[in-house]
Amino acid sequence: MRIALGLMLLVAWMPASAAYAQSPGNRADIGVATGYTNVWYPEAGFGSFSIAGNVRFPVSDHISLSPEVIVSRHAEDRRFSRGSSPDAETHSRRTNWSAGLNLIVSKRAGAVRPFGGGGIAINGERSSFETVVPAPDANAGVFRTERSESPSIGAQGLAGVDVLVSEHAIVFGMVRADVRNAFGAALAFHYLGGVRFRF
Repeated sequence: MRIALGLMLLVAWMPASAAYAQSPGNRADIGVATGYTNVWYPEAGFGSFSIAGNVRFPVSDHISLSPEVIVSRHAEDRRFSRGSSPDAETHSRRTNWSAGLNLIVSKRAGAVRPFGGGGIAINGERSSFETVVPAPDANAGVFRTERSESPSIGAQGLAGVDVLVSEHAIVFGMVRADVRNAFGAALAFHYLGGVRFRF
């Protein structure tokens, strides 16, 4: 109930954010980034390439609202020797996604502008695991399992720095930490760098 109320207040705040963003010197910007994500489960963890997109709407001199989406994909292939029998293979694939809304506090003057904040997100994951046992093994075949996590709400925090390179372009780097409920509790760290374009 508290989460739902918080979402309603943030949605109600967004028209004011849009009006402020249209004022001279307070324009919204759109960002794209790539980087590396580490996801840690109670039993294991893995790293993967990730891509992200976000929009930042200023609502005051130092505060912005920032919807953000991050997608990461991990692939791992292994081969197992079985003596005189042909090698067996395993192939695993995981795709993680996160769609969130952050409240950002940032410095609004100068070329280098540190920022930090946090918010809530809806997280999900889809994974598959395949085992290939070649003939003439008695158990030869391809065995595949798939599972999908129901979307769950998590919390996140982030920190980074913006570097203004022109009136319309900003280079940025950031670290974001997520606490999520993916097949049990999970913790994810995103290390991202990219460019935001101001219109």
